[in-house]
Amino acid sequence: MDGQIEIRHFRRDFRKPLRTASGTWRCRDSIVIRIEDANGSIGFGEVTPTFGFRGES
Repeated sequence: MDGQIEIRHFRRDFRKPLRTASGTWRCRDSIVIRIEDANGSIGFGEVTPTFGFRGES
């Protein structure tokens, strides 16, 4: 595959800690993925790892 993949990690601090039943969150991490193919088409995706949360909830 000719093209390019770029992965960036972002971290945002909360103004105030967020308290939940599973603990206290002080920041949030996110990963943004950019893909460009050989024709110049561009796509983006985002992943936010949230440990302790499950997809079935």
